[in-house]
Amino acid sequence: MWGGSGEIDRKLQVTGLDVWVWSSPADDVAGGDLYFVSMCGCAEVSRLFVADVSGHDAEAAGLAERLRKLMRRHINKPDQTRLAQALNQDFDRISGHGKFATAVLATFYPPSRHLMILNAGHPRPLCYNARTRGWVPLDPEAPVAIESVRNLPLGITAEGQFRQFAVQMQPGDLILIYTDGITESQDQAGKMLGEKGLIDLLSTVNPERPEDLIPAIQQKMRSASSDELGLDDRTVMVLQANGQEPPQQGLGERFRVMAKMLGLIGDSH
Repeated sequence: MWGGSGEIDRKLQVTGLDVWVWSSPADDVAGGDLYFVSMCGCAEVSRLFVADVSGHDAEAAGLAERLRKLMRRHINKPDQTRLAQALNQDFDRISGHGKFATAVLATFYPPSRHLMILNAGHPRPLCYNARTRGWVPLDPEAPVAIESVRNLPLGITAEGQFRQFAVQMQPGDLILIYTDGITESQDQAGKMLGEKGLIDLLSTVNPERPEDLIPAIQQKMRSASSDELGLDDRTVMVLQANGQEPPQQGLGERFRVMAKMLGLIGDSH
């Protein structure tokens, strides 16, 4: 399932995850935000994508549509870093000067409950840990000493390189992916919500009712000053691990799939 060309608010399900999506373009017709949810035919691996093309006009909407087609072209690459490189190179060729797209790519593998995350210059996803009962930004565990050409937005340079990191999701854990139209929204006094403000807002919602997270964010957006409404596209994707298992597969097959996703073996194996 994909979207971004019109307002959408719905619940989806893939193996091991419940997914809620809300997307609202700035002009209520078309915008530069894009979301994508896909599951392989064997219901073993799911891929999720949230992107924000710079701008929120007809040109941005057109580029978002072309980025969607690129995603469909490359969706079957098991190694997510290679998928990002292919998207980046193709998007660099089609986007105009100064145009780019921030994005979060995520691949979920139900047997181990690992969510592989790749962030290309996008706002940091937020994670709720059901054991520690708190929301935190998601970053790689390794120290962030990254070369200047690594994990830049798509379309900045065709030579960009990408890395990913893994999060193991236990039942009840939540991940929230969003575009900067959320955190850059302003209240009546002109104060920007920001990442901390979003975390504070999420902390007021019962995490056992993840279906209430997006309505809480929508209410916050509606309470913004009227001048701020419609200035940017807004997209939110909420993921909740539900513990559902895919069809049974052998240990060797599980290892092979996981190794491909991590780039440990080539796509041709």
